[in-house]
Amino acid sequence: QPWEINTLEVGKSWSKLLHGIDLELELELQSWEINTLELKDEELTLMVKHIFFKSEFGLAPKFAHDGAFESFMAKVKPQYWSVPYHCYPHAVDVLHTVWRLMCGAMGRRWLNEAEQYALLVAAYCHDLGHFGKTNPFLVESEHEMAIRYNDKSPLESMHCAKLFEICKDASSNAFGQMSRALQKESRTVCVAAILHTDNVNHFTMIKDIEQVYELQDDFCDRQARVEDGALLKGYKENMLEQNKLLMMELFLHFADVSNPLKPFWIC
Repeated sequence: QPWEINTLEVGKSWSKLLHGIDLELELELQSWEINTLELKDEELTLMVKHIFFKSEFGLAPKFAHDGAFESFMAKVKPQYWSVPYHCYPHAVDVLHTVWRLMCGAMGRRWLNEAEQYALLVAAYCHDLGHFGKTNPFLVESEHEMAIRYNDKSPLESMHCAKLFEICKDASSNAFGQMSRALQKESRTVCVAAILHTDNVNHFTMIKDIEQVYELQDDFCDRQARVEDGALLKGYKENMLEQNKLLMMELFLHFADVSNPLKPFWIC
């Protein structure tokens, strides 16, 4: 059955909306059986707000001024076109998938808070303005976007640009309470992760992670044998922390094409 919320009255203040049911909603969202294409707008909104405000990675109150993230969301949503795949429910699905990967991989143990937050923002905005065409089509048709970005990941470059255009307005700046240094760090994460959703990078990324595994196979194999959910010190320091950006790029790319790994009725 499709996941749905029956216990909430959307339209209350955020604190009242989620007060007292954080754990309940958290448990509902810790599932691969959520089909965002079948959810109502208010249910999608609730998912996004929970992830950014009330989950273990709920860092929006720390990094965005009061009301700014709400304004950010209001500007992000209409930037997603009503196309079959690269639509707003897809954005929420990818955000949810990245969030679950971060939960499962104990992201709080090896990513700093700015990196955690930036990766989730990147997931939420990774297809901003997508109008349903592919990069090869844009290049071959000499589309203005391909010309503007010199044929290099024109769609993904556009998605990044739209994200930071929204954040140029202080009232909708999702990074407004960050220091300049953290803003630059977050921008690096967002741009790198979104650019790597271009499928032209797929086999290079596979090669990169294979090379990392070859260098760290002992730590990886030890971690794979752990049954109690512990994160081994050697794996954390030598595999995850040494390859942070690659792992974040992989998380977003994986989430973007993860449909075949979800229950058949969803994929």
